[in-house]
Amino acid sequence: MNTHERESAQADPVEETDTSSGKGARSRARQYCLVGLTHIDLAWLHDRRYYERCQERVLVCLLDCLDSDPEFTYAIEQMAHYRALEKKRPDLIRRLRGYVEAGRVEVAGAMASSLDTNGPNGECYVRNHLLGRAWARAHLGADVAVGELVDTFGISAQTPQIHRQFGLRYLFANRLGGNVPDSFFAARGIDGSTILMAGPDAHTPAKRPARVHMTTLQGREEHVERLLRKGVESPVPGPHLLISYDENENVPMTCGADRMARYRSMPETSWRFTTLREFFRAMETSGLAWPTRPADLNPAFTGCYGLRPFVRLRNRAVETRLLEAEKWAALAGTTDWRPSFQEAWWTMAYIHSHDVYSGSFPGRTVRPEVQQWLDRVERTATAILDDVLGARSESAEPGPGKRRVAVFNGLPWPRRDLAETELPEGWAGIETVEEGDVRVPFELCGDKVRFPADSPSVGSRTYTLIRGDAAPAPALARTDRAVLENEFLRVECSACDGLERIVLAGSGEPVVSACGGLLLAQEDKGSYQIDNPCNGEVPAAWGSMELFRAGRSQAGGALVLKGAFPELRWAGEGNRLVWELEFALRPGKPRLDMTVRIDWVGESSRVRLHLPTAIDRSEGIFEIPFGIVRRRPYSVRSTCHGEWPAHRFVAVEDGRHGVALVNTGTIGAEVCDGSIRTTLFRAPAAGRATLVPDDTSSQHGRHTFRFAVVPYRGALRDSPVFQAAQEVNTPLWVRPAAGEAAECTSFLCLQPHTCVLSAVKAPEDGAEDDLIVRLYESAGQATDATLSVHRLRQAWHSNLLEEKSAPACCGSGNLSLRLTPFEIKTVRIRRAPPAGP
Repeated sequence: MNTHERESAQADPVEETDTSSGKGARSRARQYCLVGLTHIDLAWLHDRRYYERCQERVLVCLLDCLDSDPEFTYAIEQMAHYRALEKKRPDLIRRLRGYVEAGRVEVAGAMASSLDTNGPNGECYVRNHLLGRAWARAHLGADVAVGELVDTFGISAQTPQIHRQFGLRYLFANRLGGNVPDSFFAARGIDGSTILMAGPDAHTPAKRPARVHMTTLQGREEHVERLLRKGVESPVPGPHLLISYDENENVPMTCGADRMARYRSMPETSWRFTTLREFFRAMETSGLAWPTRPADLNPAFTGCYGLRPFVRLRNRAVETRLLEAEKWAALAGTTDWRPSFQEAWWTMAYIHSHDVYSGSFPGRTVRPEVQQWLDRVERTATAILDDVLGARSESAEPGPGKRRVAVFNGLPWPRRDLAETELPEGWAGIETVEEGDVRVPFELCGDKVRFPADSPSVGSRTYTLIRGDAAPAPALARTDRAVLENEFLRVECSACDGLERIVLAGSGEPVVSACGGLLLAQEDKGSYQIDNPCNGEVPAAWGSMELFRAGRSQAGGALVLKGAFPELRWAGEGNRLVWELEFALRPGKPRLDMTVRIDWVGESSRVRLHLPTAIDRSEGIFEIPFGIVRRRPYSVRSTCHGEWPAHRFVAVEDGRHGVALVNTGTIGAEVCDGSIRTTLFRAPAAGRATLVPDDTSSQHGRHTFRFAVVPYRGALRDSPVFQAAQEVNTPLWVRPAAGEAAECTSFLCLQPHTCVLSAVKAPEDGAEDDLIVRLYESAGQATDATLSVHRLRQAWHSNLLEEKSAPACCGSGNLSLRLTPFEIKTVRIRRAPPAGP
């Protein structure tokens, strides 16, 4: 096992770091560094406009404090607030800039928002940094040295590498998984990068004597006194960081200066207002030692993984569409859409803020706003794709009753998958689908046609639809037993036992067995953010269950399990949990696609997908943004009850076989005794703060979830899981094709399969001849990668800031790259001009 993948079940491995060598002599005076900080949510108990008003009020008070006390210092965060405020009160931003340039206000992190670092795509983390830093530099003159993730629900194991590539060595944060007793330590990422972290873990049950102290003031002078006393009473040698902290409605206070004056007479002590940067630098020169911990500082608030699932499901689809639009626009050399991309990413920074992404908000006010913002970004991305991929073409009809379409594949390998498009206006059906002179199987689903399409890597292929008569919808035929089979898998189901077995072709050994209806219901007495499951689980098989075979399609086979849970005695009068599972096995695909449809009315419950495997292991392999980590079950923590965040998949393996569950935005997962469980949704029993349960938080209504089950032989690094996770989440794009059928062109190809293409985009500096291409090594092993780029002329190694460094080795359109385990690699590419007509 790679040493950077290890995660202890109960206590993280800790090692001591000796910093005494070459760091200078330790100061005799015990240092106390006082910093003010206010965290204002983008949305939580109220909508965005409410918190924008809070930000204005806080900033007015902060500026008054700075004016009245020449020693007073403060740290600010989340540039989205200041960007919005500048449009209304540019005078305040001008005043603030003066204090930033004077060093009395520190822009900590300069991110657009305090985003969730586990669920959104890793590129969202990068864009959040790029947006916020650019705005802070242009409007506040900020030189950012310290990262900040206050209130974020857990920290991703790739945070050290991301921050180091942005030039940040330090991070202040306060939700660290609920089991970190230290307030200052080095966090080591899965690639080996380290950053220094400060901040007390808000939910750990016990703490070692601290050197970082944080007290919420709430406008009360006695809380300032409490903060100062914490520092004095700590037996830990200085430096000490004292954070006078507030949230949302509470405004900064200057009384800390008066109270601190009383302590300055203490012998061998040094008290001053300062910055986070100065505290970290004081620690580096102190000669002290501190522990080193794995940077996978999770989980936090596991109840959020099933809270308002529509946010995370829609976000996954929308962020994927936006990244694809960015990719195709960059490859086309289109620059007209740059302002639209920037505005879309600012909107996504709001969606990714921790309270919004987690669903921790009231349904009557914030929910419609979230839906509106997601719709807006989706419309923007769709318009760009339509423009760049040619949807407005008027020459897509090669003849009467024919329509030519282009199928675009945004993934960097040749791909055969289902393409789906709406029937042309006025068409009742399809007679045939053709690729050149070859007929392609297809299926009609209402007003849409689906067909297996072969597309080159990051390229397109043209198909012709030929008009035909309407075809009856395939009927479902009830059956007692049925089998799906292709060259990779055999899937066996029955009306009595549900999904019975999944067998790898040629082995005869089941890797998944005795699944029943795959769904579990359980009483949950928890609140909005903290789940509290109790009593036993009720499996779907305890209720009614029927099996249906879909009419055989030329594009593959499908089975449907339908059923209803028995009445759940804890879930309230008239509760209802009706479900449907559709299994599809396509030719050429080593995965079982699974669609879960649920109709639900009830309270105080959680509903989970349960996949029992034949692998007797409790260690799971969880994808995270830009990599994977290995995790084991943990004992109950104050805010966590079993699940970990999984980006696109979680897997369990024993060296001979493995099984992965791929999700499309359902991010909570638990692995125990070979079973994989994931919460689909929760209906919380209790409120939190002023949040109270209602029909929107209880998820009443119909829900649809998509998954894929990917069994494999051997180890994950040799499996099809990495590509399957990307394919399930990245559809083929179908658009009307212009002109004659063009020869297939591949714009980009990446090998091997464990190297993931993360982004193709225009550079932030606006250079029109360059492309930014980002990839990462996903399996934890050193890799020689080959990146092939159409019309490649020059290339340079770069970083997340997109700065040029050494030239990269390239020739004949190929770029050779050596990647260390879990390395995030950015290259800056210059292409040759397109050939003339």
